[in-house]
Amino acid sequence: MELKAIIVDDEFIARKTLQAMLAEHCKDVKVVASVASVNEAEESIKEHKPAIVFLDIEMPEHNGFELLNRFNNFDFEVIFTTAHEEYAVDAFRASCIDYILKPIHSDHLREAIEKYKEREMAKDFKVRQQLLLDNLKTTNLQVEKMGIVTKDGIHILTISDIIYVKSCSTYSEVYTTTDPMITVSKRLKDLNVLINNNNFFRAHRSYVINLNHCKQYVRANEQIKMCNDDWIPLSSGSKPFFMNIFKEE
Repeated sequence: MELKAIIVDDEFIARKTLQAMLAEHCKDVKVVASVASVNEAEESIKEHKPAIVFLDIEMPEHNGFELLNRFNNFDFEVIFTTAHEEYAVDAFRASCIDYILKPIHSDHLREAIEKYKEREMAKDFKVRQQLLLDNLKTTNLQVEKMGIVTKDGIHILTISDIIYVKSCSTYSEVYTTTDPMITVSKRLKDLNVLINNNNFFRAHRSYVINLNHCKQYVRANEQIKMCNDDWIPLSSGSKPFFMNIFKEE
């Protein structure tokens, strides 16, 4: 199936480079318009009705987010092209929105297209966009909310409410203070937003815990009791770091 795409970037070379990379590495993506401004992009989207919009963030006069605010409903997916600092990348990950860091690498481009094909979640984009904007406003450079992809759509979690995450091979289980267990179609190692958060700790290869929800540590069986009374194993490799965190002053 051919996917119509629009490229929005104020830099001519950036637009031509991305178009050439798509032609070479993503042959089922057809670029139907390549524009340099938000105003041009708005008209092109209305005219061509693309499946995907490759959207630069920082542009003269209007940025990429302003373009999205002009649409009440989304029947297209957005893949941001951005040179933002690493902290902002976590905000994209937490919001379930695709992004490609500049300079663009062909592998990352292919991955973004494949993710689009797998999920077909354009109907949820307005929710994900607002989640991204909220996270980008945080002053502590750590995202506060994350989107969890479920079969019913996007489940938004406050990160501080997460007690722990358990790895189950190709998927993960998320336990929180506010919701029943949530199954996520991501492996634990792919939940970078949590792993990069200072409040979370890899207690075991199969568990990432929120240190703020630890209730008790039992030395005899090397386990940590969480606030929901679940017991989490503490691996020998993680024990020195865990003990150092809670050592007495």
